[in-house]
Amino acid sequence: MKSGTRERNHLESVALVSLLVLVGGTLLYPDTFTSAGIHLASLRLGVLALLFIVTAPQVLACVWINRNRLNPGVLDTALVVTLAYFLLRGLIAAREPNIVGLTGAYFLYALLLFYGFAIVVQRGVSRRVVAVTLALIAFAISLYAIVEFFVGENFVFMELIKDKITLPSRAYHRSGSALGHPVALGIFLVQAAPLAVFLYAKAKDYRARIFWLAAAIAAALALEATLTKGSWIPAASLGVLAACWYLRRQPASRRTVLVLILSVTAAAALFTAASYRNIYDGIFSQNRQTESIAFRQYMWSTSPDVIRNNLFFGVGMWEGGSAVAGVDSEAVAGRGIQHPTIDNTYISLLVEEGVTGFFLMIITILLIGFEVWRLARSKIATKSDLYIPLAFGAAALLINGMTADTLLIWPAMVLFWSYAGMLHGMAMVNRRGEKLLFEAGASA
Repeated sequence: MKSGTRERNHLESVALVSLLVLVGGTLLYPDTFTSAGIHLASLRLGVLALLFIVTAPQVLACVWINRNRLNPGVLDTALVVTLAYFLLRGLIAAREPNIVGLTGAYFLYALLLFYGFAIVVQRGVSRRVVAVTLALIAFAISLYAIVEFFVGENFVFMELIKDKITLPSRAYHRSGSALGHPVALGIFLVQAAPLAVFLYAKAKDYRARIFWLAAAIAAALALEATLTKGSWIPAASLGVLAACWYLRRQPASRRTVLVLILSVTAAAALFTAASYRNIYDGIFSQNRQTESIAFRQYMWSTSPDVIRNNLFFGVGMWEGGSAVAGVDSEAVAGRGIQHPTIDNTYISLLVEEGVTGFFLMIITILLIGFEVWRLARSKIATKSDLYIPLAFGAAALLINGMTADTLLIWPAMVLFWSYAGMLHGMAMVNRRGEKLLFEAGASA
């Protein structure tokens, strides 16, 4: 191997580790829901900010050296324009330093993750490392979520999150695990669970298959422990779609799919029986109905007033919840809501970015979807490669966006832009006419 190639591969490996540390830190530490960190007036530098400072230089160096492998196209233009618009509008509207920092961080994170992963996944071995690492993180988070559910308290992270998460008096508990909040955990699980299912389907050794089956079951039980119906819907609908799609493509794999379905169903039934009262109260109690439905109805019905008054350019990133709540602040205060959110990605886009930002974002999402379409239609790309669970994970986030601000919740947005970058990178490999193998040590 030539010296230049060896050095480039080494730099890509360092960048890959840096990206996984950055993403892993986002998933394993509830920075979004804690006030801990270095405080400079009203600006907070949390753990994730410090992780970004440490990991970004390696990733940027890798992207710069490999810039000739990016082949910029329409998606790149749409992405940069969209994120630049969000940044500019957000900075103009920001009313405090912390919002300025969050807006700038969103811009930097999204670009770094998108192009960093677009480069590193062009090697087959890197794709495997990414898939296995994220699936292992999901397994660990799921196991803790299950333990937390039965204990009835997030005992590891409670001291960190208690100041920012108000826990109402209620007879049920919802797991937040390492992400700190059940909604964030639910969105993460529907994004990450397809990776465990993918690795289960790909496993050739029976021990590996049992391990990844356990990971998939744990993710399903953890998702139930969140009591987040907004995440259950994409999980169920996309799960059925994935099973039908896989059986159509791989009719000889009926046994594999049947074992997965029966195992998850049996485990969920036992889990439900063991914690029936908690789950029942967490779905049907009056507290839950108020928490889950009533406030969303209020925010959604009030949002059109704010949209009309800020039609073209919105109120700016991170300002949507307070702007909508401000229409009738007394009504919001009466509900005991300290940090109001719109809980709908698409309404939030219209409120915060106006029709300009809304259409820019929709165009970017459609172009990412077009990358998936081209991979699926390609005669070169292996039909069972990593783009499949990534596409399902990204789609789950977008469906979940009907009941949550998925693109504004930090762990969810970090995974989304990571997945989008990986899909973009694999699409570039495919356009060069190279096969998308998924074996350790395989070339891109």
